[in-house]
Amino acid sequence: MKKNLLTIAAFLTIGALSLCITGCAPDKMTHVNFETVYEGLGQEGVLNRLGEPTEKTDDAWIYIREQGGRKRAIINFKDGIVCSKFWQFE
Repeated sequence: MKKNLLTIAAFLTIGALSLCITGCAPDKMTHVNFETVYEGLGQEGVLNRLGEPTEKTDDAWIYIREQGGRKRAIINFKDGIVCSKFWQFE
């Protein structure tokens, strides 16, 4: 019986840690990370710095966050390379 309880506790702990690692990761879309995006950077570099965008087209990625005020980052691409970027905080 005690062995079963330890097994169940171990599975629950592993499950909770997995959820926290994947679902509780800090938001990458911060102004500090936005400042590391530069003209000439590829799309993979933007993904590594800011994560998945809220909206995506061939020419622009838009990131929108509502926590602590509305933040918006717009990254414009030409041929998959950053050509301009904008940050808005409302």
